[in-house]
Order: sequence, then structure tokens, then C-alpha cells
Amino acid sequence: MRVNQELMHVMKRRVFLKTVRDFGTALIAMFGQPCVNPREPLASPLFADLSGLAPLMVHAAEREVLVDDARALVAGVLAAGGRANLEIWPDLMHFWHLFVPDVPESTAAVLGVAEFLLTYIGA
Repeated sequence: MRVNQELMHVMKRRVFLKTVRDFGTALIAMFGQPCVNPREPLASPLFADLSGLAPLMVHAAEREVLVDDARALVAGVLAAGGRANLEIWPDLMHFWHLFVPDVPESTAAVLGVAEFLLTYIGA
């Protein structure tokens, strides 16, 4: 796998990575508890009623652990008669949007979200 050197440089200098790690630990603790059903729609939209949703845009990194869930979510929305757009981005990690403006792919993704929103809500 090709390592994006620019992204690695940004990651090393960002303070918020500790916060991201702590947030991830909290999620694992919360959803790892026996009282939380992982098939609960609030825990995973894959198990929710996907009909009647507003148009949905989903971004996923090509090799992230949630890419198959992203595909399944979009397929579920489409099967329920909704509108959904899936973009799979290569050579990135799950939360690449956080690196605006330092990583060009982050800026491109966020601008794409803005364009998507303007398409459906107008300017």
C-alpha cells in the first residue's frame, strides 16, 4: 500500500489525534457493553428502516473497515426507493475529512459535500 507522505506529515503534527483516539476508546467501551445490541438501529443504520430518508451522500476510504458497511447502507437506501450517492476514495483513512485544508483529498471531499447539499437544498 502506498503511504501518502503528506498525510503522514499532517497526522504527526495534529494535536487532535489524541482526542480521536480517546473518542474511539469511548465508542468501543460503549458498544462493547453486553446491554447494547449491535443490531439496534441507533447503533447501526444498516438495521434501520431506510425508507423516507433525505438524499444521502456517503464517503468511504477504499481500505477502511467500514467500506462494506457504506456499500450496504447505500444499497439499502436505494432498495428502499431513496436517493444515495457513494464515493469510495483510495489511499485514505476513515476520518480524512478532518485534514482540511492540509490534505487536498480532504478539501475535495468537503467541497463535494457542499456541492451535494446545494444540489438538494438550493443556494
